[in-house]
Amino acid sequence: MECLNILWWLYQYLPINCHLIISSRVKPSWSFSKDYLLGRLRFVTEAHLSIKTEDSAELILFLQQKNFDHVELTPTLVEQLILKTEGWLTGIQLINLYLKNSHDVSAVIQSLSGAHNQIIDYLSEQVFIQLSEEIQDFLLNISILRKINVLSVQEVSQSSASVKFLGLMSQKGLFLQALNEQHSWYRIHHLFREFLENRFKLTSIEQYRAAHLRAAYWYKQQDSLMDAIYHAELAEDQVLVLELLSEVCRDLVLDGRFYTLLESVRLIPDELLIQKATLLYDIIWSLTVTHQHLLANHYLQLWLKIDADKNSVGEEWLGLAPMGALMGDDIQQAYQLAQQNLSQLSEDSYFVRAPLIGIGALYHIGLGKISEARKILIQTRAAYIQGHNVYGLIFTDCVEALCDYLEGNLDKALVKFDYIGKGEDYLKLSSDEQLTPIINMITSSVKANLYYELNEISLSEQSLKSFNNGEHLIIPDLAIIGYEVLLRLAHIQGSIQAEQACLTQAQICTNDWSMSRLSCMVQDIYDQLQWFGNRQKLIDASTEDLEILCHRHLNKTLNISNVVMGDDLILYRQLIFTDKEKLALEFLPLELSRIHAYPLRKARILLLLALAEYRLDQMDAAVGWLEQALVLVEPTKAIRIILDEHPLLFTLLADYIRSGLKNKQKKEQSTFGFAERLLSLTTSVSKNIETGIVSAKDSQVEILSKRELQILQKVSEGYTDIELADKVFLSVNTVKWHLRNIYTKLGVRSRLEAVTKVKKKGLIH
Repeated sequence: MECLNILWWLYQYLPINCHLIISSRVKPSWSFSKDYLLGRLRFVTEAHLSIKTEDSAELILFLQQKNFDHVELTPTLVEQLILKTEGWLTGIQLINLYLKNSHDVSAVIQSLSGAHNQIIDYLSEQVFIQLSEEIQDFLLNISILRKINVLSVQEVSQSSASVKFLGLMSQKGLFLQALNEQHSWYRIHHLFREFLENRFKLTSIEQYRAAHLRAAYWYKQQDSLMDAIYHAELAEDQVLVLELLSEVCRDLVLDGRFYTLLESVRLIPDELLIQKATLLYDIIWSLTVTHQHLLANHYLQLWLKIDADKNSVGEEWLGLAPMGALMGDDIQQAYQLAQQNLSQLSEDSYFVRAPLIGIGALYHIGLGKISEARKILIQTRAAYIQGHNVYGLIFTDCVEALCDYLEGNLDKALVKFDYIGKGEDYLKLSSDEQLTPIINMITSSVKANLYYELNEISLSEQSLKSFNNGEHLIIPDLAIIGYEVLLRLAHIQGSIQAEQACLTQAQICTNDWSMSRLSCMVQDIYDQLQWFGNRQKLIDASTEDLEILCHRHLNKTLNISNVVMGDDLILYRQLIFTDKEKLALEFLPLELSRIHAYPLRKARILLLLALAEYRLDQMDAAVGWLEQALVLVEPTKAIRIILDEHPLLFTLLADYIRSGLKNKQKKEQSTFGFAERLLSLTTSVSKNIETGIVSAKDSQVEILSKRELQILQKVSEGYTDIELADKVFLSVNTVKWHLRNIYTKLGVRSRLEAVTKVKKKGLIH
């Protein structure tokens, strides 16, 4: 104390040309305010001394200078190390010593925590045992808190000296960090807190649980129920967890935090759950909308056994059957049940009314009644706002934006997607911080598809980063759209591995969700992208059977994915390329007539009509259909609709352009310019078209890739599939896949025909 007084005297009378630097673990209790305001004093705290992520390059150099050359440190790994240690230089040095004896740098950094041996030894020897027993006990108790203030510390530590101890922690620099400008809330550096918490559990598990229980009751008194649940779970007090969840379960559902609710009830036994009918209902609802049907049925059977308290959920029970049908991918049954149950609901049953009204909008979109769907969406939106259901509100606005997409207004749809989460309606229900991840998740698939159709591939990929296998998407079609876009992107990238991963994950979700259409649609898209598939059934089927199949197809209610992606039209495409063009021409006009409202769907059908006529050498008819399609697509800029079509379409486009070159008057039409731009985006089909050197009818040959030409060369040399696979380092199945693809592109049926056609062009010898 005498020394500190002398230093303070020296500082007070220091000559103006001198500077005093004091380095200390403990902040002296001097009056600095006046000098700090006058600019005579500068504090350098642990925050200034800590390493920041922008210092990662310098840190790599520093660690390399410390004999670290044998370990490869990337900027990403160093940034992770800084985040894990929160820039604590001593912690980084400790890990540096450990890494010298380890070759798996990534694993060490990923697992870094307060339980790490090097961290434990340092904090124990240099920090913890240097403190008095009273402060040690205080630190152990408050270590269970993720954030602290004076009142929470007093409750949990049960110490009358709490304020004094907090002051000592701040003065001694014991890893205490303020969370706000008022310094009313703090947190302990997570490595130090983890060290203390692990020590607390090892010292006395009973006292550890008792501290969590005190924290749970304190947070309950503060109406911070999620924090209370966290501590009650660690205290292993299932009765308290049940009581708290019963109060907060509906708020979690309204915020779309289904998995948070389901994770919290995971360890609560059934015999306790049946005491809370409302909670059990919300669990069933959450499991239903997250596609967990088997578990939902388990809790449903449990709910049916309850003799009393069922009335506590009132009319809300009427929502489960329609939602179950929707999640089971039966939109027609879902609509019928929704209409039936809506008539039994009171006007203020917003929680159930809103989604049941919304089912009607989805149903009418599938019928092509877009105006009626929009009216229903207005009602749905109002019900969600009145029910304070922000999760449902986001879904409603997402579908509303999707309506603009279906009407061909892609730019307007993008504006609406970007506006979701903004406006007074959202501000009243939640904060931007909470809304952003939910919005990205819900809109991920439809936004990705919109960007994909515009050929904005990088933006499409960016949107799908929030897709998360579609697990949070209540509307099944949004998940289907996401998987179909994933598959198309993988195909564009030429990644067979990514394609197979997408197919596998789609099959897993199909099994888990009991929704067969998901894997069927994704597999159909995969077959379409490779231009093969299970066409043998169509080749072998009788005309009568195929007509029955087509009539059944026409009578089905369309789903959202059908009208958005056109994935239901694959049947007609298969008919066209299995020599059943006339049958396709009979039914495609009927498809065209049943929905008038969606120009992009209409364009897809027109392109198929053009391909069918072109296959039959009806050039004038083919061009007529093609021009109608181009007129619809050009203003929308949705060019992937054309770029992803069968390669024969590019040949038709080439013929169309050549006919325009011969007729200058026709060449002035905007559709010719659009056709030329489209063809320039494809493979070398467009080469030499203007000079007429390459016949457009033979331009299918130009579509073959280098790999396909390599395979055809080996085929011409007489190699079998097995021998060929060995020569080109592919599996036999992949070779067969390439051969089927080649046959389709060339319009041939055998190896001999393929080789002959390509040899004539001089592409192989």
